[in-house]
Formats: sequence, C-alpha cells, structure tokens
Amino acid sequence: MDEGLPVTTTPVEAMECDSSSMLDPEVAEQFKKEGNEAYKLKEYDRAAELYSKAIEHNPGHAVYYSNRALTYYYLESYSAALEDSQRAIRIDEKFVKGYLRAGCCYLALGNPQQAISFLNKALEFEKRNSDALSKIQQANYVVKCIETADACFNKGDFRTALHYWNQCLGSSPSCVRYKVKKAEVLVMLEKYSESNVICKQVVEFCVENSVFWC
Repeated sequence: MDEGLPVTTTPVEAMECDSSSMLDPEVAEQFKKEGNEAYKLKEYDRAAELYSKAIEHNPGHAVYYSNRALTYYYLESYSAALEDSQRAIRIDEKFVKGYLRAGCCYLALGNPQQAISFLNKALEFEKRNSDALSKIQQANYVVKCIETADACFNKGDFRTALHYWNQCLGSSPSCVRYKVKKAEVLVMLEKYSESNVICKQVVEFCVENSVFWC
C-alpha cells in the first residue's frame, strides 16, 4: 500500500466530492490506514469502502485513488481500477504507481499497446522500476501472441491458435475480443459447446457493463 502525507485538495478533484462532505485530511488518513489493514487481510471490498471514505475527506490525494485502484484490480473491476489510476495521475503527473496501475489495467482489459505506453511513462520517472519492466515484457509477449494466433488461424492451424489466445487471456482476462477470437477457434475445432459457453459469457458481460463490441 502507498503511504504519504495528506495533501491539499485540488480544485478539480474537490468538485468531484460531495458538497456535503466535510474535508478533513486527518480523518482521511485514518480511513486510509484502516483501508491498508483491510487490504492486508485481503478484504478488498472493505478496503475499497475505506479508501472511498478517505477520498470523501480529501479528494486531492493521489495515494487514495491509487490504493482504491489496487483493490478494484484484485476484485477484477479493471475499468474502475483504470479510472482511479487515471485520477491519481491527474492529481500528480509524476505519480509512478498511477502509471503502473493504469498499465496493468490496460493489459488486463486487452490493450497491451496502451499498457506499454503507460508503463514506459513510469520508467521515465523510475528507470529501473522492476514492476514496470516486468509488465512491459508481459505486454510485449501478448502482442506477439496476438500476431501468432491470427497467423495460425489464417493458415488453418487452429490448435496452435487456441494455445496463443489462451496465453493472451492469461494476461488479459477481461478482454472481450480475445474471448470472441477463442470462441471462433473452438468452432473451427468443432468444440461447439465450449464455444457456446464463452459466447454466453461475453453477452452477459456486455449487457451487465453496457459494452458494445463488434
């Protein structure tokens, strides 16, 4: 978890806070500490609630958004985690963990190129950041897997294509496009029931999250 001293509220983030909330950096810090304890116990829902309360009392602190982003990430709410990561960056443009977490979210959502962009931004501030370097390597591998999977599919090597789409989904579990690609390969392998299960999951996800994919 990130630590840090309370900072003053920025005008932009303050506007996002409920006007009825009483800003109090000291109270915010207490909620953050409680959130950290919940996080250590892997009580991610509880931790997210506590970080939200910290934000209510001091919405100008990048660390609070970054911490909540991490809990959302472990809850597999990658879009929410990405939004919080970006808010942290808006508050502090040099906040390395904001770029790291945004990069991880983009990778989980199936956008390895954007992930690499944000991770490289983190390296601008910390050139030897091992987390960023490791994730960039993972994102580059996903890019190669996509290229290989498509090439194998086009030449009729469906089993190999399936292997590489599974590799992609290992790094990007919430990517609708990869799931659809896998379903297509399964059809070509005449594994219709497996393909049907994936298609149903994709439709349910899109309906629940108001996602329009084509």
